[in-house]
Amino acid sequence: MREYIKVLLMLLGFIAILYAASLTTKFIGKKYAKLGHSEFIQIIDHLMLGKEKDMYIVQIGKRFFLIGVSNNIEVLAEIEHDDLIAVDAKQENEFSDFFGKYIKKQQGVAEDTNKFGKSMTHFKKDSGEEKDVKKA
Repeated sequence: MREYIKVLLMLLGFIAILYAASLTTKFIGKKYAKLGHSEFIQIIDHLMLGKEKDMYIVQIGKRFFLIGVSNNIEVLAEIEHDDLIAVDAKQENEFSDFFGKYIKKQQGVAEDTNKFGKSMTHFKKDSGEEKDVKKA
C-alpha cells in the first residue's frame, strides 16, 4: 500500500512540475513576443550571405527596402511591390543531375559550355586528350 502512495505522490509531483513549466513558458512567451514585433515595420525576407553578412527586405508602411547588414547597416535600394517575385525553392542542382553527369563522364562523354554560353561536346580518347566533335 505504501508503494502505491509513493508512486501516486511522484506522479502528482511530476504533473505539478509540468503545469508550472507550462505557466512559466506562457508568461515568458507573452513578455518577449513584443520584443520582435513592430506595428509599422515588418521583415519580409532574410538571406544569410555569410558570417555576419545578411540581406533583408523590410516593409515600412507601404514601401519596401533592400537592406544590407554586415559591420554596419546600409539601405541598398528601395523596391517596388511589383518587383517582389517569389523565388522557386527547388534547387537546380539535384542529385540526379550530378549522377547523370558522373555517368556521362565515366562513359567518356562530357557536356561543357564555353565562355560564350554555347554548348560543346567532348569525347575523351584513351590517351587523355580531348577532341572537339561539335561546337554549337
